[in-house]
Amino acid sequence: MRILTIVEPGTDGVFRHVEALCNFLMSKGIDCDLVYSSKRSCPDLFILKERILANGGNVCDMNVGNSPSIGDISASLKILKSIVSKKPDLVHCHSSKAGALGRIVGSIFFPVTPIVYSPHAYYGLLGRSTIKTLIFDSIELFLSGRAFTLNISDDERNYGNRKLGVSPSQSTVLPHGVDTERFKPVSKDNRMKLREKYGIDQRAKIMGIIGRASPQKDYPTLYNAIRFALNKNPEMSFFQVSWGRGLGSIKMLADELKISKRITFSSYLDDVREFYGIVDGVIMTSKYEAGIPYVALEAISCGLPLIASDGIGIRELSSCRFRNVRIAQTKNPQAFSEAMTKWFLEDCCDDPHDRRLIENNFSSGAALGKIALLYEFLLTASQKRATDSASC
Repeated sequence: MRILTIVEPGTDGVFRHVEALCNFLMSKGIDCDLVYSSKRSCPDLFILKERILANGGNVCDMNVGNSPSIGDISASLKILKSIVSKKPDLVHCHSSKAGALGRIVGSIFFPVTPIVYSPHAYYGLLGRSTIKTLIFDSIELFLSGRAFTLNISDDERNYGNRKLGVSPSQSTVLPHGVDTERFKPVSKDNRMKLREKYGIDQRAKIMGIIGRASPQKDYPTLYNAIRFALNKNPEMSFFQVSWGRGLGSIKMLADELKISKRITFSSYLDDVREFYGIVDGVIMTSKYEAGIPYVALEAISCGLPLIASDGIGIRELSSCRFRNVRIAQTKNPQAFSEAMTKWFLEDCCDDPHDRRLIENNFSSGAALGKIALLYEFLLTASQKRATDSASC
């Protein structure tokens, strides 16, 4: 089997999923090609690119951003060339821009080749009534019948079925998984070494924050919650790893709320696992996610308490029977403040219950294996349709 993966952006959670999926497929002897964009990228994208080349695959840079542009014409031609040259058995498009270009090119020029589309959170999922939402939803509606849609939560799938014309028979839900061998609890000695490396108080109980500096993560709610919590427990400490164009703005907000002295900021780590080794808990105030995000799964896999919002997608955590996960109301600083205060005042717990749930229900091997099985199913169904059509 040969799979062409089309992805934009080449960073954050979307890329982490693509990276894990491509590495899994190649480990199973499946040939992989990659069409990506360097406009929004991370160093690991280029490592994956070299790995695919070394494995005999083809790679191509679309060099486009996520907004519609004249460059989309050139990007579409590059996708067309990639399909013609390597003749993949199946095309998998990730996120809205890659999804739009890949579905248009694939359905017009290669109608027999199965196409899978992973939205990684529809733009309109939050329910915003804006011109941009209308444009994105209209594009999704126009393209809805041109691929099999792979969602990562019931919230995301229901939105596609209800609002975007995606047929329930042409969509399914496969949640993210986490590599429990890579993400596991660290020893006290290793935690001390990591804190020393980043100049963090060895004795402090630290709440961790990690994510792109964007409105989706709702830093105003988070920072006001921290302000409230510090009024009751001024010795609370925070370690935040963030990046992106909004980083300056959120640091200004922290200064305005007079909480920045209690937050150690970093925009880069040698390895994301270092973050989980440093902190004693993780907090997420996202307004919405496509499903349970990697940060949540990784934190729980590392044995850390988690405080998360009840936003669209991420609220599916509440049905997972985790003992050490607290859910707070979206956009409610007081609710998050109370959750943080309870976490800060209670003793650390080494209960392995939540990690066992992750191992049993959210392992990356099982999750990625289900995607490979979906590929085989769609390819077999496509071949049967072609045979039936030829015999008529």
